[in-house]
Amino acid sequence: VFSAQVPALGCAVYRLLEQAPAPIPSVPPPFTPLPADGPGFQLRNTHVLAEIDPLSGRLIRLTDLHPGFCALQGPMEARVWIDQRDTWGHDQDTLHQDTGESFQLESIEWIENGPMRQTIRVRSRHGSSRLEQRFSLHSDEAFITLEQALFWDKPWHQLRVTLPLPFVQPHT
Repeated sequence: VFSAQVPALGCAVYRLLEQAPAPIPSVPPPFTPLPADGPGFQLRNTHVLAEIDPLSGRLIRLTDLHPGFCALQGPMEARVWIDQRDTWGHDQDTLHQDTGESFQLESIEWIENGPMRQTIRVRSRHGSSRLEQRFSLHSDEAFITLEQALFWDKPWHQLRVTLPLPFVQPHT
C-alpha cells in the first residue's frame, strides 16, 4: 500500500521494478503500526481513534481527536428485525419488530497494520447468516471506512446496523 499522487481529472502511472531495495528515507511514518499484542483492537492516527471490543466485535468508541468529540453513545450493533412487507408494497402499515437478536462474534483479527493503513476484520454469525466487517483507517484521513459483506438467510427479516449517536432530537 502506498500513497499515490494523481492530478485532478488525470492519471498517473506507477511501475513495479524488480531490483534491490532502496534505503528507506528517515522521514517518520504518518502513524506507527500498533503491535499485534498491543492495546486490543484500536485504529488510531492523528485525527481519529476507533476501538473495537475484542469480546463482541462491536465498534465501541469513535473519537475525533482534535476537539475530543466521542461520536458514539454506545456500541455499534447488527440487530435482526422482523419485516413482513413484500416487494409490491403490501403491509406498509405493519411495524417492524425487533427480535432482540444480534450477530455473535466468530473471529476478529488484524489484516493490515502498516504505516499507511490499518484494517481490522470482524466475522459474525446469526444462525446460518454471516456478516463480515472490515474497519480501515488510512494514515492521513479523518474518518474510518467500513466495508460489510453479508450472507443473509432469514426470510421475512431484515438486518439493521445501529450506531447510537449522542445527538438530541432537534427542535424546530
